[in-house]
Amino acid sequence: MLESRLKNIIVLSLLAAIALACRLGRSPKPVIALLYPADGAELPAGREVEVQSVSLSPDGVDWVELWVNGQQVNVQSGGRREKFTALQRWMPPAPGTYRLEVKAVSANNIASEPANVTVTVVQPAPPPPTV
Repeated sequence: MLESRLKNIIVLSLLAAIALACRLGRSPKPVIALLYPADGAELPAGREVEVQSVSLSPDGVDWVELWVNGQQVNVQSGGRREKFTALQRWMPPAPGTYRLEVKAVSANNIASEPANVTVTVVQPAPPPPTV
């Protein structure tokens, strides 16, 4: 419930930023929010992660990029929709700390400011011994 309310607040804030930029008479940068995983999350090693973001642009979102530790690992087409929710898969190569970053690019080839989180991939605890 709280997570859903937080997502709604983020989306409404993004819409307000776009509306303000439009009133100023210039084509605004797209805005993007990284919804999952959360900053500081611990993720199990050996499992694919679905990185979820939402981006908004009155010009339409052309694509969304996913970067991990400064390397681009995924690009998803936004279909030039004004509001676009991206689900991008990433397989952590090993346990460790990773910086995930998403960027949206509008149909006018204007990039958003990045949204980012830092996550830790951990090795799952071994199963208890059988007796």
